[in-house]
Amino acid sequence: MFLRKYIDKNFATKDEIENVTSKIGRLEDGINALSKENESLKRILKFYAHGDLCGFSENAELFGWSGYRLERKTYVYKNGEEYIFDGLYIENPNFAQENKENVVYASSGDGKYKYVLDLVNKTFIEISVGK
Repeated sequence: MFLRKYIDKNFATKDEIENVTSKIGRLEDGINALSKENESLKRILKFYAHGDLCGFSENAELFGWSGYRLERKTYVYKNGEEYIFDGLYIENPNFAQENKENVVYASSGDGKYKYVLDLVNKTFIEISVGK
């Protein structure tokens, strides 16, 4: 009898352990989401110029246990919002906008490559490759 009370009082059940593990997982997900949002806000504060359409591209070389990979991203800032285009790198990008609110035209600094960027769907199309 004494041993049973001691075990019930001092050891968690499988359900209790699973419940705590689930709560920890949700907390970790929330922390990761807040961390990503924080990084986004830092970039907006650093790169966004009020009233301007601006942005930059980066090539990140990532090394890990699974090996090497190259991550390409282009960031566009408009009206205080950040738009990220995965898989797109533009050397010294220039951005312009015409009639459509959610469409941005981007070109490389030398004018050799030109793209249309869809801000809503965060997709891009290469429209010109110069010589």
